[in-house]
Formats: sequence, C-alpha cells, structure tokens
Amino acid sequence: MGSWTVDGLDDFILVFVLTDVAPGLKSTVTTASLAITLTLLLRPIGAIIFGALAERFGRKHILALNIVLYSAIEVISARSPTMFFFLATRIFYGITNGGICGVASALTMETAPQRSRGWVSGIFQAGYPTGYLIAAILYGVLGEAIGWRGLFALGGLPVLLAIYMWTFVKESPVWLERGASKKIEAPLVGGVQAVVEGHRPRDRAHGEIQLLLPLPSGHVSYVPHLAVRIR
Repeated sequence: MGSWTVDGLDDFILVFVLTDVAPGLKSTVTTASLAITLTLLLRPIGAIIFGALAERFGRKHILALNIVLYSAIEVISARSPTMFFFLATRIFYGITNGGICGVASALTMETAPQRSRGWVSGIFQAGYPTGYLIAAILYGVLGEAIGWRGLFALGGLPVLLAIYMWTFVKESPVWLERGASKKIEAPLVGGVQAVVEGHRPRDRAHGEIQLLLPLPSGHVSYVPHLAVRIR
C-alpha cells in the first residue's frame, strides 16, 4: 500500500503545483503540463526494466531500490533550475514509478495468503487515493509556506520506507521457491562440468565424483554451493 501511496502523492502534488512551477521556471502551464504526459509515457518502460530486474534479483530489493530512486528524483526535481531540467527529471521519475507499481503488486500478492488476496488487493489499491488525500492536505497546509519546491522535497521522505522494507520485509516466497529449484549447468573443458544448484546434489551411482565448493553468501541466497562433477 505504501508504494502506491507515494505514487498518488507525487501525481497529485504535481497537478496542484503546475500553476506555481510554470512561472517559477519562467515557462507556461501548457509546457509544465508535459511533465504529466512524460510520467505516464515512461511508466511502461520502467515496468519492463524493473520487472525484469525483480525476476533476476528478487522483488524486495528491487522495490527498495525503486523507492530510493523515486525519493532522489523528487529531491532533484525540487532543485530544478529550468523547465527543461524539470521535465527531464519527470522522465526518470516515470521510469521509476512504473517499476514501483508492478514490483510492489508482485511482492504483495505473492506474499499474501491465498484466502486473503481479495481484501489485501483492495487495501493495496486504496494506497493511490490515500496518496491523493495526503497531497491535498500537504498542499493546503504547507503549499504557501514552503512552495512547490518544498513540496517536492518532501517527496524524499519515502526513502524511510525503503530502509524499512530492506530491513524488515521478507522476500517473496514464490520467488525464493522458484530460485531454489533452478539448476544451471555450464560445461567446462576436459570432461568437467560445473553445476550450480539450489539444493545439495544426490549421490549418483554412475562413477561420478562430486566436489562441493561453498560459495560466499549474498543477495542470491538460493545458490549455496558449487558442485563440480568429474566424469
């Protein structure tokens, strides 16, 4: 829900401050409104890029990275010196935004119990209007005091959500299970074959010698060892 909340927060902060951004950057509202178009156009690209990364490295870590990038771009947007620079930041924001929505959906639905996925999906979808509500409150209460730059700077606060996610949120069990069952075989020279697999290989009665070499642990936790078979 938090990921979609930050999505709605930025979308509507942008809508609220368009008439302030344009004169502040010596441009027109029509030009400033291109920021909305660029954000929407680049979302599918972000979904493809970060979706592929989430398949390779896991939902949790890629989603946390997404949120960090989102927060950084929000702060950079607040420092925009020109309209061209501001629109450029919206291009990168659109890419990261597309990643957040898809990866967050995957992590949530793969983690939630099957019997609870209906109402969990409802709560998840409620994140976007919640972001809208927060944006309206911030604009109404702080808009005049801190201006559009200050409102975008507040968009850097979700980085705290990324820290929480990296520390406390568990990886998708679906992704972990699939990773544990993968086996990658890479033939080497001299009849030696290296096998990277997610479980301890069974002894075979075919005269093979298996040497188990431990691999350093890291983010790819489903590869605990390297088995080298000498035929």
